[in-house]
Amino acid sequence: MLEARRGSSDSLLAILRETFRLCDFRKGQRPVLESVLAGRDTLAVMPTGQGKSLCYQLPAYATGRLVLVISPLIALMQDQVRTLSQMELRAGCLHSAQSAEERRLVFAQIRRGGPYILFLSPERVQMPGFAEWLGGQDVSLFAVDEAHCVSHWGPDFRTDYARLSRLRETKPEVPILALTATATPQVLDDIIHSLGMRRPDRHVYGFYRPNLFFQVSACENDEEKVRTVINALRATPEGRVLIYCGTRHGTEALALELSKSFPKVGYYHAGLSSERRAEIQKDMDEGRLRILCATNAFGMGVNYPDVRLVVHYNMPANLESFYQEMGRAGRDGRMSRCLLLYAKKDRGLQIYFIQKSRAETRVIASKWRALEAMIQFAEGNECRHAQILSYFRDHERITSCGHCDICSPKSEWMVPAARRPPRAIRWIKWRSS
Repeated sequence: MLEARRGSSDSLLAILRETFRLCDFRKGQRPVLESVLAGRDTLAVMPTGQGKSLCYQLPAYATGRLVLVISPLIALMQDQVRTLSQMELRAGCLHSAQSAEERRLVFAQIRRGGPYILFLSPERVQMPGFAEWLGGQDVSLFAVDEAHCVSHWGPDFRTDYARLSRLRETKPEVPILALTATATPQVLDDIIHSLGMRRPDRHVYGFYRPNLFFQVSACENDEEKVRTVINALRATPEGRVLIYCGTRHGTEALALELSKSFPKVGYYHAGLSSERRAEIQKDMDEGRLRILCATNAFGMGVNYPDVRLVVHYNMPANLESFYQEMGRAGRDGRMSRCLLLYAKKDRGLQIYFIQKSRAETRVIASKWRALEAMIQFAEGNECRHAQILSYFRDHERITSCGHCDICSPKSEWMVPAARRPPRAIRWIKWRSS
């Protein structure tokens, strides 16, 4: 058992209200917290926007000790520290972009003792001297955010995530909390093995998002896709819009075409300089951009409450990526659209990516299976939400959701079919690089 000031569930609620200024727990938060604070390793799968971060933030104040959080992106760490600091809660991060003075300040704050939430990258855990420093700290919890990155079977595998068993080796008595929004049972098993978790409690909640309208629109070519996107944007005059494209060139070409009809359009991909990507992110944050065409390089940790439309211009490689990206819509609980544009040639693009991969044979085989499931989702005639719940083996099951194109083809949320374009619209030629 962790030494904690928590006591009963009523104590947890008191900390929630007094420290975090929230009225009540969201679905799944309380049982995850109770498991963690009982000192048990815990695996939590909770949907985007469901409040996973509270599950490692509150234990710092329940135990009055240090919590280490492994986070994949500097921007995400900085955003969380900024949010906690605004609430006058003690938190900091360590990353490569900091000055020596900034790092010294973080270490000084930790030495003062008491509750503290420290965000680290998985790469920093592997740095020389880290294990020795960690051995001298009074740590109450290790939390691994975006834990699907641990797994070879996950869509966002990162080598340094797979080496995080070092945390268990250095401090075997400290419980581990692994958090993700998307993971198949196979990925969950791999997370447990890779992190060295001991018979963890499993909490899988809420893949069903009742405020999202799913639609798959079959398109013959890119010209038809562009017209469909324009229809979707006209049907969504308010809120932010994310449009995911399969290639870097695709983001630029689509943004150029859309900017002819709509204001505040931009693009984002990993080929841009880090400075330019930071500028685009800031423009999106502050409302100078409303419509962003992006590759999957944009999005992890994005927490805009008012994304009203997410479009997949190209079919993603797997349902994990699709679910995670479309899950950025409607975080404020309001109804929002999720539109997948599907052309037969999209399969060819994903096949090309798999064939170019240098991963080991078992991983390649997993990618083929994931692609087959994605194609079945796009081409199938079963309730879209039901397919998602079945794929992730959520305990909740439905047969007809009432808010997807299969269940409600005449819904007001359906994006109208693309009509023959005026001569002014050109067919964009796309490249696969």
